[in-house]
Amino acid sequence: MPIVICPKCKKRFNDIATYCPSCGYPTKKAKALAKAMTYLKSSAYSYRGLKKQLEDCGYTESQAQYGAHLCGANWYEQAIKSAKMHLKSEPFSYDGLYDQLICDGFLHNEATWGVDNCEGNWEEQAVKYAKATIKSNPFSLNKLISKLEDDGFTHSQTMYGVENCDADWDKEAVKAAILSLKAMTDCSKIKLEIQLMHDGFTYKQAKYGSNNCDVNWMQQALTCAKLYLKSQPFSYEGLKCQLQYEGFLQDQAIYGVINCGADWNKQAVKSAKSLLRHLPVSHNELLLMLKEEGFTHSQIQYGINNCCADWDNQALKRAKSFIKDLPFTYNFLVNQLIEIGFTTSQAQYGVDNCKQFLAEKSKKIEKRLLTDLYLCNYSTYRSPQYDYIYDWNNLTEKTIRYYVRKYSFFQYQSQYERESSIDFSKIKSLEAAKYYMETDIFSYNGLVDQLETDGFTYEDSQYGATNCDVDWNEQALKKAELYLSTDLLSYNELIEQLEDDGFLHEEAQYGADNCQKW
Repeated sequence: MPIVICPKCKKRFNDIATYCPSCGYPTKKAKALAKAMTYLKSSAYSYRGLKKQLEDCGYTESQAQYGAHLCGANWYEQAIKSAKMHLKSEPFSYDGLYDQLICDGFLHNEATWGVDNCEGNWEEQAVKYAKATIKSNPFSLNKLISKLEDDGFTHSQTMYGVENCDADWDKEAVKAAILSLKAMTDCSKIKLEIQLMHDGFTYKQAKYGSNNCDVNWMQQALTCAKLYLKSQPFSYEGLKCQLQYEGFLQDQAIYGVINCGADWNKQAVKSAKSLLRHLPVSHNELLLMLKEEGFTHSQIQYGINNCCADWDNQALKRAKSFIKDLPFTYNFLVNQLIEIGFTTSQAQYGVDNCKQFLAEKSKKIEKRLLTDLYLCNYSTYRSPQYDYIYDWNNLTEKTIRYYVRKYSFFQYQSQYERESSIDFSKIKSLEAAKYYMETDIFSYNGLVDQLETDGFTYEDSQYGATNCDVDWNEQALKKAELYLSTDLLSYNELIEQLEDDGFLHEEAQYGADNCQKW
């Protein structure tokens, strides 16, 4: 047993003793016990709550356990006392009080006993709870009912509490309206009423709340107008329409727009710059867009003249956007740019300076060859109008094959394909074979059969399977490991299965002999 030294007489004695045998000085355990009894006189504790309280005062765990264990408390009586104390300080439902006692450290049986015997009137508690709830925050009738039921009151207790809490729902709507206006600075009267009805108030209550919340809606429209102008450019008409869309009346919207201090010429410049930043447009297209936004003719001219637009660069961006999705001849692309409003010199500049983009695009296209080949539907007809192509001299042979395959398919043969000496059928077969070998496991014969199923001739299928650079022994090994990972097969059964898949006997033996799944 541990030996302790008396701080008074300096004699040694066993830790079990609560007092020094020589001088009678109390030990820490005796002090913890005395402290525990003092706590129980002034308040109510569970065993765990009292133990934690003693530990917080500096006693060790064993000393706190000693004090809580020998203090002579009836924990069931303590649960009743604690329940009554909680009900005096704040309202609780039956379930809410039970949860509180559990949180205080009482066991299930103790907490249940405390709640059952605390003489709580749960209907009166519901009334008190309802009053306390609407005192801290505004609530509609429906929202208050949901709140009480969520916090553990029964439906009958809830209805009793709501009916007797002396709430004025019109005034609650006013309080909720004021609170909503603090959170929503861009709120119109109609938007506020919708929010109040969303919070559970009736239409009549929401109307009363919006009419009596002491708000100057003209000033509110002005505040909203200024906020909108900080986030994006508007024309006079555009801002007025935005305010009306948000629920302001016409006279309120006009007041906000007139008094927001906006320079509409500068707004036209900002709008033009914003459009040019996100869209490659010509002078004519930008003019139409600004007109659609509601700017006047003079404002539009000011905006376009002062937006620092580089129309040559816009033509280049537009040319890139065209060739990103569809192929064009040089002249066709120039004409397309002229049709949408670029001048001839701007259109020619755009087309002439996208060669670097074409080169970069070609590299990306080459990486997608196998995927695009797989996605091609070989029986699909493609209209001849899509048989445009870039300058053939600037493209690699591999990229040419891509365009011929993607934009002509098989039923419509392009002029280049007809005049070319390249055997496109064998090239397509080889590309398809490589794709299949990257995505699945095949034997030589199985791959030939797959290519024939896709519409290739037997000769082209053999060419693709022969030249796709595959080790068929390794394919047999992969297939063997796949079979053994999903099924139980003997050595001979595995060889038969591989031969059924088209592998030669030697390849099947290699796969079975080198498989690590045995």
